[in-house]
Amino acid sequence: MSETERLIELVKNRRFLYDLSDPLYKDRHKRMEAWKEISRLMGSGSGTAHIWSAKWKGLKDNYAKYKKTSEPGFVEAYKKYKHWPWADKVKFLDDCVSTTCRRVYNYTPKEIREPSPENTDPKTSEDNLNEGTSECEVKKDSLDGVDHFFLSYAETFKKLPPRMQIMLKLEIATLFTRYELQAEGMSKESIENMPRIVPHPVKYEFDFENDIMNE
Repeated sequence: MSETERLIELVKNRRFLYDLSDPLYKDRHKRMEAWKEISRLMGSGSGTAHIWSAKWKGLKDNYAKYKKTSEPGFVEAYKKYKHWPWADKVKFLDDCVSTTCRRVYNYTPKEIREPSPENTDPKTSEDNLNEGTSECEVKKDSLDGVDHFFLSYAETFKKLPPRMQIMLKLEIATLFTRYELQAEGMSKESIENMPRIVPHPVKYEFDFENDIMNE
């Protein structure tokens, strides 16, 4: 069994880690202890809980994108996920309420938001834009200050070279996990002793000109 398969099985047996309807989902301490246990079972010690939690989040995100490829007329942005290898292993997510599914299924890529030149009929364009929406879709007027804060950095992030985007994603994931653990009662000293996903400080040695030219 591969490392990824083992992680999936360990999470699958702890439904409160991914199902919003589970009574224990809101118990932060319970979830934190579960990730520590999973880390030990993965053979890396409880101090690496944030790494496995981040990896699981990545698997959920990719599965949501894979699900998009089964919809009629899915956009090019999801093409590479059509044959995602772990889809069968995480199908159990279909039976639960997942934060990832809500977030990604409500995301509308640029290719969908902008009608193609061939489709000039206003009514048809409106129908296409509304297709696939759900009751829980986030409306623009429901965004609060926090939403706008993070959205303000989206365009800047997109302008970074691909490799720098990857490094920044890992750093952000680590930062959020550390503060979440601190909020849940773990001492600052224990958190600081945790191994980092990305060594700190990170030294970026990218060829910016080549990265930009290859985008």
